[in-house]
Amino acid sequence: MSDHEPADPAHSVTDEYGQRPFLKAVATDCTRWLKAHRLADSRACGEVGRLSTSYAYRCWPAAGSDELLVLTEWCSLSLLVDDALDSPGGRADQHLGAYADHLVWLGRSACPDEAAQKASSPPGFVAAFDDLLAQLGPRMGPDWVRRFLRHCLLSLEAFGWEASNRAEACWPSLASYLANRPHSSAGLANLDLVEYAARTPLTPDQAAHEDVVALRRLAADCTAWHNDLVSWPKERAEGDPHNLVLLLAHHELMPLPRAEGEVRLRICARLAELHCAAGRLARSAPSAEAYGQAVCAWAHGLMTWHNVATNRFGGSHDPA
Repeated sequence: MSDHEPADPAHSVTDEYGQRPFLKAVATDCTRWLKAHRLADSRACGEVGRLSTSYAYRCWPAAGSDELLVLTEWCSLSLLVDDALDSPGGRADQHLGAYADHLVWLGRSACPDEAAQKASSPPGFVAAFDDLLAQLGPRMGPDWVRRFLRHCLLSLEAFGWEASNRAEACWPSLASYLANRPHSSAGLANLDLVEYAARTPLTPDQAAHEDVVALRRLAADCTAWHNDLVSWPKERAEGDPHNLVLLLAHHELMPLPRAEGEVRLRICARLAELHCAAGRLARSAPSAEAYGQAVCAWAHGLMTWHNVATNRFGGSHDPA
């Protein structure tokens, strides 16, 4: 059972903290962690800490207080890596390059969580990730760690793919965007953490089960597309084409209101498929039923967070 209060709708991160004071302590601890690893200046650390705490609380409602802090730290690291790649010169940044190389090295290690514990890296993305993996690995086991590392690396590659397109003012094809979106949203890595929050890692057979794979993809799609629905005015203003609303308008020659409506319909259809997939999983693999329920909770929690984190997406748009 979670030791948190039940989630209810909120309109901003500030309101959320007013309703749930315990979140302030988690945000403060995360901010200290970010500062210790020198991941941003003090003001940015505070803002990212608050956003990440709200994200973790909404997405992993089964997490206890200890798990919530680790999940919040992960969210903060992921947000800062994504932002760093978007910054001028981000793709060539030596710290990001070292981070990517480190993920590859850990993936090739016989015991990556032990390698993370023994690593002695200067403060930054690498040391922060090692700190997280040293906390996650012993509980989750080597099979989970390898899967998580693979998804982290795929997300980093997708962040870089988007950054490269932006630098070259290139509109990606609709097909390439849809293929990359589960990774550029870090959806699959975050879904691995559903198991950590629930304190129950999937076995390799469960993780490879076709219904689990389908469930995870559906959850990643509907949440990423909902992000696009919330954030398209900001991305349009910034000239960023990596948004399903904007890409439909561009490639299918749709007016923006029609493209927005099409994305709403796609999200609704994906959500219906998600709940059907969870029911199918409960029948085909009863031992994974709780995971299916947790994935649905993660998806709905993340979509709620998109509505709460208004200053992350910078628009007055009211999503469905």
